[in-house]
Amino acid sequence: MAQTLTWIKDDMTNPSNQIGTYTKSTRRFTFGPASQGRKFITPKGTLVIMNASREDTGNYTLAVTRTGNSVLYASVHLVVLGRRVPTSRLTLRLPPACFSTEPVTSNTAQEQKYTVQKNEKVAIKCVVREFGYSAYWFFQNQRLQLKDRMKLSNERLGLNIKGVKEEDAGKYYCKFIKRLSTKRTETLTLEVV
Repeated sequence: MAQTLTWIKDDMTNPSNQIGTYTKSTRRFTFGPASQGRKFITPKGTLVIMNASREDTGNYTLAVTRTGNSVLYASVHLVVLGRRVPTSRLTLRLPPACFSTEPVTSNTAQEQKYTVQKNEKVAIKCVVREFGYSAYWFFQNQRLQLKDRMKLSNERLGLNIKGVKEEDAGKYYCKFIKRLSTKRTETLTLEVV
């Protein structure tokens, strides 16, 4: 049984990257240095990020400390495209199948190019500042054809890829369409190694 749930952004060895810890026995959330007052953990281990922006892009790891102090780890790469939306709320949930006994090393990021390991989970989020737009995903400059490992969020702003493969490597972006207006996010290049 889980005793504590701890979320960390990017480098797990740096204490200032700890977002926070939820302790089940006391039902208490303790903010970490990387929380910035916008990130918190629910009792079920979901990470909630308020007012998500590009600065929230990175590798997120959930460390679950169990009875006997054994630890399970699960990681997800999150990419936020677009600008901050004051009322946005982004949630990260990791299914039990994602967990391992070893932490995953963080990804590298350089100018909207992200490198991830095969078989990891990737979450990409598009953010639009206005409401009423329809979102469309593009891969390699063509409308994205969803594979069985891909899932869009209900509002179509989030793309989750489970078990990333080499064929998923390439350029991704979102287009937002509202009546006669079209907007587009910057391009994200995903590299799979």
